[in-house]
This record gives sequence, structure tokens and C-alpha cells, in this order.
Amino acid sequence: MEELSNAEFTLLLLMAEQPGITGYTITQLVDERGLGAWAGVASSSVYNGLSRVEHRALAQSAPDDTKTGRGPRGRCYTLTPAGKRALRAALREGLSTTREHDPRFNLALSGIDTLPATTVASCLRERAAYLAAEHTRLSAIRAAQAHEPTSAAGLLFDRILHAVEAERAWSAAAAQQIASRTERTDR
Repeated sequence: MEELSNAEFTLLLLMAEQPGITGYTITQLVDERGLGAWAGVASSSVYNGLSRVEHRALAQSAPDDTKTGRGPRGRCYTLTPAGKRALRAALREGLSTTREHDPRFNLALSGIDTLPATTVASCLRERAAYLAAEHTRLSAIRAAQAHEPTSAAGLLFDRILHAVEAERAWSAAAAQQIASRTERTDR
């Protein structure tokens, strides 16, 4: 299946959160939640995105029969079974195989309530392992470079390595917290 754009990912998340949501409400939520700042999704991309997810059969719409007053009647959007599958796959991928500072991770993290806690914890453990492997790979590249530690290239590598390690540690700790919380509620 074709990968979801960040806008499509956001739309599916909001439809999962509020089945029957209107395009107008989606644009309000995009602005209220600052999705442009942390996910690269602007309210101006909502209606094109809604057309795309409907065309791809990830969502379906129906006229908004509750609309009163002036202006055109809007549409209410819900996920299709294919949309639910695409959302779950995007959430799992975003939680398990994204690098530091990746907006897809932020989007996936914002949707963790749509997955079982055990799945979220498992994905975050996978991400911690993925980031550990990335740290090892980048460290080997850094070691092979002939840059002085204070050169621009050396500082850049060091900054990236610190960011990757910080994300790895955070992902492992978050997975542990979620797993511990799940164990306590299962008792």
C-alpha cells in the first residue's frame, strides 16, 4: 500500500478520534493543535487530503445533515476498514522505525490511544533498538572521518549522535513506563 503523507496520516488520526468529523472541524483542530508547527500539516492541506483519502478508499463521506444556516452543507468523514488498516500500519511504522526529530514519530505518538498499550510498548522497544543500530552505524562513520572534534563536521556528527542517543533512551524509558502501567492494570 502507498505510504500516507503527513496530511493523510493526520486526517486518518482525527477520523479515528472523532468518527463522522467534518472537514471544517478538522481544519479547526489542525490550527488549535498547532499541527503545522510539529507535524508539518497546515489547515490549507485538509480538503485536498480529504479528497485523496476518499479517492484511495481510506475514508468515506456523507452529507452533514446537522448543518443549519448559510453556506454549503459540509461532509462528515469516517474511516473505512482499509483506512483503519492503513492507520494502524502507519502508527506502528511511525512508532518503531523513525529517526530523531521525525514529524511522523510525533504524529504516531499523538495517536497511541488507538492501539493496544502492549503494541505501543513493543513498537517503542523496536524504535529503541532501531535507534541503537543507527547510533552504531553513525558512530562508525564518525570514527572513519579524519575531522578534528571541534571542526564543523565533527561537531555536526557529535550533535546528531547525542540526539539519536537521547531519543533511544527516551523510547526505551517510554516503552518501560507503558509496559509497567499495562502490567498494573492487568492485575
